[in-house]
Amino acid sequence: MTWQSAFAHVVVWFLLLAAPRTVWELQAKRRRRPTPDSDADQLARLTRVPGLVWVGAFLVVDLGALALGSRWLLT
Repeated sequence: MTWQSAFAHVVVWFLLLAAPRTVWELQAKRRRRPTPDSDADQLARLTRVPGLVWVGAFLVVDLGALALGSRWLLT
């Protein structure tokens, strides 16, 4: 494995593992105080689907990407 490939693997792992944390931080921010500028709250206003459902959808997509990306990187 060349150094470029190793560097790319490290960056991809970092991004895959960091993504779910941002969703948790979004929900923590929403819980502390109203955040009308967050993506979840904007989508909630546009679709009338609660913001928590959108946060859950973000988390499901993040975890799915983590699972799929992990599978691709480990095979």
